[in-house]
Amino acid sequence: MSSRKLVLSIIGIIALICIIITAVIFVVNADALQKLFFRESGESGKTASELYREMQSVTIGDKTYMQRDKITTLLIIGLDSFGVAVSSESYNNSQQADFLTLVIMDDETKEYSLLHLNRDTMTDITVLDITGLRKVKTMKAQLALSHTYGNGLHTSCLNTVDAVSTMLYGLRVDYYLSMTMDAAQILTDELGGITITIDQDLTIVNPEWSEGTVVTLNGEEALEYVRLRSELPDSSNISRMERQKHFMNALIDKLIETKKGHLGNSYFLSLYDSVDEYIVTNGSTSAFSEMADKMTEYQNGGIWSPKGEAKKGTEFMEFYVDEEDLQQLAIRLFYRLSK
Repeated sequence: MSSRKLVLSIIGIIALICIIITAVIFVVNADALQKLFFRESGESGKTASELYREMQSVTIGDKTYMQRDKITTLLIIGLDSFGVAVSSESYNNSQQADFLTLVIMDDETKEYSLLHLNRDTMTDITVLDITGLRKVKTMKAQLALSHTYGNGLHTSCLNTVDAVSTMLYGLRVDYYLSMTMDAAQILTDELGGITITIDQDLTIVNPEWSEGTVVTLNGEEALEYVRLRSELPDSSNISRMERQKHFMNALIDKLIETKKGHLGNSYFLSLYDSVDEYIVTNGSTSAFSEMADKMTEYQNGGIWSPKGEAKKGTEFMEFYVDEEDLQQLAIRLFYRLSK
């Protein structure tokens, strides 16, 4: 064999080994991610139906409930960062989940509702190891920090979903969508602005934002309105959440109005394309378009938030949810008594 052929043969063998190693790593990582965030059923001698019911059932108080069959859930995660969505190339990142809202579409009651969660909620979150694929421990911390474990993309979203699911008694979360602040700003501008009535005196921030004034916020103004906190006398996240709910109601009205005025999915797809590089999601455009269509037909079930108490922690604010109120909200929005 000539030296040239020998070299080519060696290169070919090395390339084949690299391909095999890459494939093995992919399979192992995919399997690890699956095991990390989703429960598995072992061999127990039970029927598939029995195992399914056990996995879907939860105990709240002294009663057993099942998640309702005909609901679809979407967790929207607003990040406290600008720029396109990129990997941190590490097992952690600095992007906190500053805004968390669970959209619930109920095909049985023909109603959609939103559950707005306080970023400062003290709950169980998972800490990942340096591979980002294994759970090291669970710790009690602000819900916002759940996104900081992972690479800032899908792993971080899954970790946030896991924290929200655990907080809501094992709720199945179908879709997640995280977005940087640029996405909210661009979306507002693409919709032609969002019109709201200022419900408190905010002239300390903007001289035109006096209580009772009707204003149409552009993207930059909308971002400032929903993020205001430290500049105000009441700097709690609870106060900010009220403004966020106010803005969300106006945004939903504008989305429904816009959706009704544009037949087909072309306009919705153009909206999605305008923010595509700023978001991370496991949902498809068709799934989100279908949800948007349902919102034009279903009744608005309101925006809900669990009650609780905000306290100053060692370093940052901490919100302790009223467990009884959270249970009642979960039962109303997600569960039914098991038969």
